[in-house]
Amino acid sequence: MRLATPDRADAALGGTMSASITTPLDTTAATGKISSVAFAGAIGTIIEWYDFLIYGTAAALVFNTQFFPTVDPLNGTLAALATYAVGFLARPLGARSSAISAIGSAAARC
Repeated sequence: MRLATPDRADAALGGTMSASITTPLDTTAATGKISSVAFAGAIGTIIEWYDFLIYGTAAALVFNTQFFPTVDPLNGTLAALATYAVGFLARPLGARSSAISAIGSAAARC
């Protein structure tokens, strides 16, 4: 059991300071929230990696003839995989720039 903090407004007005005994906090709600957040994060990550798998497969098999029909098939495949690599490597920069813009937006409001 833990003691509640005294009411500061009551003490400031000259009243008596009393502490009441409270029951421990309910941790099942917090555990449920954590597990649902972890589950949602895992599903989002699975979908994102599945998207990269599909795009990588399409880049290797289809995009060379669809987007680079005038070049040699090997060069078309390399160009398609290069676009895949640029997208894969640019992901962290996009996350970082959105975080920086959120910080800048919050700082501008002060």
